[in-house]
Amino acid sequence: MSLDNALFLIDRGGQNFKVTGSTIGDKIKDGDAVLVQRGNTKFKSTYNNGFNSILDTDLLLARQGDANYRVTGAAFKELFSGPKVQITQWDWPTTTQKYGTYFNGYWTTKHARRLERDGYQIYANFAGDTTSGTDEWRFHPTTTGYYTITGKAYSKYDDSTDSKTARIHCTGYSINPSTITDYKNGMVGGSFRPKVIIPNEDTIYNLSGAEMYTTWTLVGLTPGNEEATFTSPDTSGQINETREREPRVALKKRTRNGPITLKCQVTNPDNFEYARPEVQFTIG
Repeated sequence: MSLDNALFLIDRGGQNFKVTGSTIGDKIKDGDAVLVQRGNTKFKSTYNNGFNSILDTDLLLARQGDANYRVTGAAFKELFSGPKVQITQWDWPTTTQKYGTYFNGYWTTKHARRLERDGYQIYANFAGDTTSGTDEWRFHPTTTGYYTITGKAYSKYDDSTDSKTARIHCTGYSINPSTITDYKNGMVGGSFRPKVIIPNEDTIYNLSGAEMYTTWTLVGLTPGNEEATFTSPDTSGQINETREREPRVALKKRTRNGPITLKCQVTNPDNFEYARPEVQFTIG
């Protein structure tokens, strides 16, 4: 039950007055006293930069409407803490969203110094007591179906936080099987430039310019001493249209035959894995 509208009786120099729970923190002064019950004993506790003599298990009398009820010491002392941080608005689309689309979330905080969405900071000016904003997000979920978006606000007065969640429905694209092309089989030595192909045209449209990265790896005949290595350019690059900037693979000249596995992992900035195609070829 909220104590904001509850009335508490305050003794100030022999004069009694009533104050609501929402304003008691602003109106209380050193020397003011309240009546406290501890077990079968009643006593007055005096405010001196806090009601330090009140225990969490003590009881105090409050009135709301036409009824009196008892409030624990712990709940009463909470009325004198700093304003609580809150996320009062955390609204995201309720309609189904496609993977990779942009959409907005609307948020409002009170008494916050920082706000995060799924661990990523939302940048805004939190100078005032209340802050509102719009968070534009390109949706890269790691699951299909319903996906939970979590907001977490940090208090500007203490170490407390407040969290809110929203659920949106996601539909994804089927992008497998991706393929690796232009690899060389049965080479004694030399070099080639492999390419990863993602065949789904709708997926390519949404990936274009979206900072999609590829990581290439080679596993050779001898662990730690691969018979194939990468040379320039980098083994990671931005997806452009249908394929990644091709790395150069250098094959060492060997006298024995054997398999080498070439792998490619495609990811986006949110570290979601699109595909992991791999091929095996031989040297010798």
